[in-house]
Amino acid sequence: MENALTILLVEDNKTDAVLIEEMIHDADAHGSSDRNYELVHKELLCDALKYLAENAVDVILLDLSLPDSKGLDTVKKMGEREKNVPIIVLTGLDDEATAIQALQHSVQDYLNKNRTDSTLLHRSIKYSIERFNNIREKERLITELKEALDNIKTLSGLLPICANCKNIRNDDGYWIQVESYLKSHSALDFTHSICPDCVKKLYPEFSRNKKVEGEKRRHPRKTVSFPALVGSHGLEDKALLQTALVVDISLGGLQILIPSTYEFKKQGDGDASRMTITFALPETKKPFTIECVPQRVFRSDKETKIGASLVDADVEMYQNLQNYLTSSTSA
Repeated sequence: MENALTILLVEDNKTDAVLIEEMIHDADAHGSSDRNYELVHKELLCDALKYLAENAVDVILLDLSLPDSKGLDTVKKMGEREKNVPIIVLTGLDDEATAIQALQHSVQDYLNKNRTDSTLLHRSIKYSIERFNNIREKERLITELKEALDNIKTLSGLLPICANCKNIRNDDGYWIQVESYLKSHSALDFTHSICPDCVKKLYPEFSRNKKVEGEKRRHPRKTVSFPALVGSHGLEDKALLQTALVVDISLGGLQILIPSTYEFKKQGDGDASRMTITFALPETKKPFTIECVPQRVFRSDKETKIGASLVDADVEMYQNLQNYLTSSTSA
């Protein structure tokens, strides 16, 4: 039944079951006839548990005096089987102690059948569902918070650090690098690079300025034939790898040949697509991955030639490339 609230009633007394069903379907009690109620009635706890194994319900009305289960054992068995549905206990026992004990076993409400009417029953069903959902949400948030806290290691107190080299003295008195200390005292991990200021200081010949760009342009080019692997973000929403051949290389850029099926389209200067090219220099045999910006694209029936400028290559790559070009020229 569409938009129906499914209620499982576990009650062995047929007279009480009929009265409860009449109270559930009393439209005046719940203030609107728009909400449909589907009642499923089981007389035994074992039958109710079998039904729950294959069907979902929204709320359970549970009698404590059943032929196959009595008292709080009934609540415990139902609670162990169904943890995702609110339970309301209906009983003829006028026992406050039993009510308190039932509430301690995840029961949302406790109603005496002899003192319950339609209004009270509907109010109990509504509030029990809301209260149960709020508890589940609170438990979910607490679980997420605990998981987040478990993944956090907190640093506190005074931390001895060298004013010159910035090494840190650990608890054993040894001086270690700051990243080693933080990695062992937190959940951090590190990737290493060189900032622009340090590149200018350590490798001034690789600094990005007009003089260096001029040196790059004056640096000899080399005709080569290196197998390469090309990855590009400009493959029309495709992130693919493509085999290619590096045919010309310098410190400032390179040219590659790729099959004519390559679908790369050069974009405007403001959002030029970058591509990665992986290849190995003969002297090192070590594969390098560099990032390039395509500048020229020439297509023919057999192949596509792309001229690209190097960007953001690491210092080691620049150094090896410079050594290769210099040694090749002098040779």
